[in-house]
Amino acid sequence: MSDVPATLIIVSVNSRRADRPLPEEPYSLSLEAHGVTRATYSPPLPVRVFVQLPTRQVRLDAVAVQASDDAVLVQWGRGPTERQCWVWRAAVKHRR
Repeated sequence: MSDVPATLIIVSVNSRRADRPLPEEPYSLSLEAHGVTRATYSPPLPVRVFVQLPTRQVRLDAVAVQASDDAVLVQWGRGPTERQCWVWRAAVKHRR
């Protein structure tokens, strides 16, 4: 085994590479499109969601934070990579 303390190895594994770009900002529905928030989920609900990014569409694991009659506010990532956007309710499926 190496003479490097285990804590240093853990920090280097969990540290973000400086040359790795941040994820793209997703497109989000406008206030006129998503309407008035009707529910806030605490704790957030785990979901699978289709998200539109500037260069592609992706399906990812996220959490539902809020909802209106027609749309859901979803959130994913952590720290500097955390993203959120409003999507149509049909783009969201419950996850267990």
